[in-house]
Amino acid sequence: PFAARSEEQEAAAEVAGLTAQLKARLEDDENGGPTEGWVLLGQTYMGMGRFADAADAFAKVVERDDADTSLLSRYAEALIAAENGIVTPQAERLIEKALELDPTNPAAVFYKAQSLEQGGALIAARSLLLERLDSADGFYPWMEVFVASVNRLGEQTGDAPIDLTAFAPMLSRGRGPNAADVA
Repeated sequence: PFAARSEEQEAAAEVAGLTAQLKARLEDDENGGPTEGWVLLGQTYMGMGRFADAADAFAKVVERDDADTSLLSRYAEALIAAENGIVTPQAERLIEKALELDPTNPAAVFYKAQSLEQGGALIAARSLLLERLDSADGFYPWMEVFVASVNRLGEQTGDAPIDLTAFAPMLSRGRGPNAADVA
C-alpha cells in the first residue's frame, strides 16, 4: 500500500509541475495565450480540486470572441465549486449568458435549477429540469443526474418520482441486443 501511494504522489507531483508549466507558458504569451490552453488549464485545476484557480483560468478567456456557452458554464461551475455549491451572483450571470447563447446547454440548465432551488423555488427548479429532459433527442449521460435531482426535489414538493427509462427507453431493455436487434 505504501508503494502504491508513493506512485500516486509522484504522478500528482508530475501533473502539478506540468500544470505550473502550462500556466507560465500561457501567462508569458504576448497574445494572451490560446483559449484552448486556458480551458485545458481550467479543466486540469477542476480535476485537481483547485476550483478558485480553475475559475481564474476560465476568467482569462470568457470575454473573448470565441467564448461559447460551454466555456461560460464551465466558468460558472468553477465559481460554484469554489463556493461549496453556492450559486453566486457572478455565476448566475454566467449561467444566464450561457442560456442566452444555447437554451439547451445541460450544464447551464442544471446550474440554473440549482440557483432556483437555493432561492426556494423548488417547483420551478424541478420543472426546468423536467423540461430539459423532455426536450432531449436521445439518451445523454447528464440525464441520470437530472433524474436524480428531479426526484430529490420531488420528495420536497410532493411530486411522484420519475424513472430514467421514461426518457431513455433503450435502458429498460437490459443489456445487449434483443432477438429483433439480432435479426
